[in-house]
Amino acid sequence: MSVIKFDQVVRQLGEFGPYQKRIYFLLCYNMFVSAFQKMIWVFVAANPPHRCRLPEDDHNNSSNPYSFPTDVLNASIPWNSKLNRWDSCSMYTDANRTGIVRCDRFVYDHSQYETSVVSDFQMVCDRQWISATTVSLQMGGEFLGAICLGVLSDRYGRKLVMVISAFMQTVFGVVTSFSVNVYMLIV
Repeated sequence: MSVIKFDQVVRQLGEFGPYQKRIYFLLCYNMFVSAFQKMIWVFVAANPPHRCRLPEDDHNNSSNPYSFPTDVLNASIPWNSKLNRWDSCSMYTDANRTGIVRCDRFVYDHSQYETSVVSDFQMVCDRQWISATTVSLQMGGEFLGAICLGVLSDRYGRKLVMVISAFMQTVFGVVTSFSVNVYMLIV
C-alpha cells in the first residue's frame, strides 16, 4: 500500500487559484466584520466617571465641566463612603441637605474619553441595564441569524447567502454608528 502525501493531494486538486482566493476573501471578510462589531463595544461603550448635573453647571464655563469646586460638590452631592467618592447617581434636594433625589441629567468627565455610547445615550445609574441588554440582543440576533441563514443557505446556496449576509452586516454596522437614540442603536 502506498502512502499519499499532502503535497500530492494538493497538486491533484489544484493550487490556490483565483477561485480559492475569492472564497477565502469572502470568509475572512465576514469574520472580520462580525468580530469588529462584537469587539467595538468594548471601546465605544466606555463608562466615564459622571455626576449629577447641578443647577450651577448651567453657568460653569470651564473647559472640564466635570470638575467643580469641592465646597459646591459637598453641599450638593452626597458622599458615598463605600466607594470613597461623591455619589454619581443622586444629589441633595436643597442646600440644607434634607432630602436626596436620583439624577436625571449628568455631567461626564471627558478627560479620558471624548464621548461614548454610554454618555451619549445616558446609560448610567438607573439606565445602566441598557448597555448590557444591547450586547445580549446583538448576540441573540446572531443566534437567530445563524439558524435562519443556515436554512436559507441550504435552499439557495452558501455563497449567495454569505454575500448577502456580509453586505447586510456592513450596511447595518455603518447605520448603527449614526444612531440618534437607544432604540435605533438596539435595532
